[in-house]
Amino acid sequence: MNRTRYKAVVFLIIFGFLVVLAKDFYIQIVKSSYYKKILINSITHTIQLTGLRGIIYDAEKRPLTIDYPSYSFFVDPHYFTLLRKKYGENEYYNLKEKMFFEDIQRVLHIPQKVIKRKIRSNKKREFLVLKSNVSYNEYRQLKKSRDFIPAFGFIKSFRRYYPDGEFSAHVIGFCFKNNKGAEGLENYYNKYL
Repeated sequence: MNRTRYKAVVFLIIFGFLVVLAKDFYIQIVKSSYYKKILINSITHTIQLTGLRGIIYDAEKRPLTIDYPSYSFFVDPHYFTLLRKKYGENEYYNLKEKMFFEDIQRVLHIPQKVIKRKIRSNKKREFLVLKSNVSYNEYRQLKKSRDFIPAFGFIKSFRRYYPDGEFSAHVIGFCFKNNKGAEGLENYYNKYL
């Protein structure tokens, strides 16, 4: 009886191993293209953003510098190309794409031909800024669009505003585009701001 039980256990272990091996072969060899497409569709990108720069006040606690939000509108040409390959024959996707490009034309004044030319010439890239300094209203109109395509997106950054204008510019200084102080107090207190 023990010998029969032993053979049954060994048979079950070998059979289980063969089932796992067969399933592994099926996933890795037979269905590899299917799982590769799933992987490509689920890829996310991480983009490093800079933080809010500090405010400089005068002796009476009035702000001499203020940060306000600004957005950059970008496209992932590689992902857009993958979406076109996957849904190119789908009438709903084509209509959605056409309407989204019309929204971009209306809100940001970037013609569809220009965007498609940039995408075609940068197919391998995964990040391409189409327009910087997009206002909050423009951002909201496009982001809330029913036709928004996931290959497009926005990056929020902050721009420096000097309420006194040129009046105190020689003392306050200014910042470079990368949010680093270039002159005056902006440069001197850069590590604190």
